[in-house]
Amino acid sequence: MKYLNCLIIAALMSQVAYLTACKKSEGTGGDELPVFGTCNAVSLAANGHLTYDAGTGYTFHTSGGGIIVIDRQNYIKYMHDAYSGFNVAWWSDATVNGQSVNAAEHESLNGKHIKDRSGSVRTLLFPDGAKLTLVADGDVGPVLSITIFDGKEVHHINTACNTLEYSTTDSPFAKALDDREADGEAAIIEFTTSGLLYVNLYLEATPGNKVMNRVVLGEIFRDDPSRVSDYYDDPRHGNT
Repeated sequence: MKYLNCLIIAALMSQVAYLTACKKSEGTGGDELPVFGTCNAVSLAANGHLTYDAGTGYTFHTSGGGIIVIDRQNYIKYMHDAYSGFNVAWWSDATVNGQSVNAAEHESLNGKHIKDRSGSVRTLLFPDGAKLTLVADGDVGPVLSITIFDGKEVHHINTACNTLEYSTTDSPFAKALDDREADGEAAIIEFTTSGLLYVNLYLEATPGNKVMNRVVLGEIFRDDPSRVSDYYDDPRHGNT
């Protein structure tokens, strides 16, 4: 009987251990969410569709043909394989410790200054669902971090110390990381029969609380590549 009791107890303990292990691994891989802002670099320079060049910075190709170029000192530029000549650029200079860095305050569509950033967080979405979210030091301060999401591929760049802190093609935390960070003022590029629209889509000031507010910012036209229509009246700058 004593031997039987021991077997029963051992079986119960084994089942408890199994259930505990399953609970830990469910949806998280058994690990905590990665912590950003540490300036601890990943072991590899970049993974997946993200590449790095010491001269030009980071380049990311989305799964659906989008192109993101991140130059720490000068701009963040968005292009697309499906539209030759198109680009949205976020640019402006700020000085940190005597060094020129990108504040990404101004926003241009094919060289036309459309608007300036509102708030410290700005997001751009691509038609394929990929997105980039930047966090800056206020409306006009330098960019502090950039996070790129494309399905389970996630990359986080701490621009304050120019360090790639997270880079993976198969993150178990992709949705959780996206959900924990507010998108701020979020825009999207939309292809049309005549060209392309640059559109503000919603505002997410706090995570999970999106206020939809569609505002068309600008438009370009395939039959007239030099034409850019500016639909946004930004009182903070003139028409440049």
